[in-house]
Amino acid sequence: MEWWVQALISLVTGGVAGAAVNAWVTTRKQRLEVTLSVIRDFFSIYDDVGKVKGILAETDVNKALGDTANLVRVRRTGDWFHYVASLLSTKVVDRDLLEKVAIVTELDRFREAVSTAKTRSPQHLEDAWHWWPNIENFKRS
Repeated sequence: MEWWVQALISLVTGGVAGAAVNAWVTTRKQRLEVTLSVIRDFFSIYDDVGKVKGILAETDVNKALGDTANLVRVRRTGDWFHYVASLLSTKVVDRDLLEKVAIVTELDRFREAVSTAKTRSPQHLEDAWHWWPNIENFKRS
């Protein structure tokens, strides 16, 4: 084979391999950045997550959700968990890292709390799975 053909083949295969490595590194970096952003967000809403768990655990959850501020807090927290579940299902975030900081556990607990509260307050939570389909189908595998 001619020397220039060999040089061209080496250049092309080296360029493709370099591009593949660069793409892999860039993807990993972006994934870590999104994961860290989710973790920061979680700690900024941590108090609300606790309050929402308390609201959903109320004996008279129907009355608790009758308060507009409580319902808005539940919806906002659910929207955030739906966003996280969406990122997890598309593998945009590092699941292992989110498990280590208990975000996956909290997402699963929120799903369970909503499932239980729906039976006690259908008028406020009847459409919850229409609002948050990725939470309803979330599996903590």
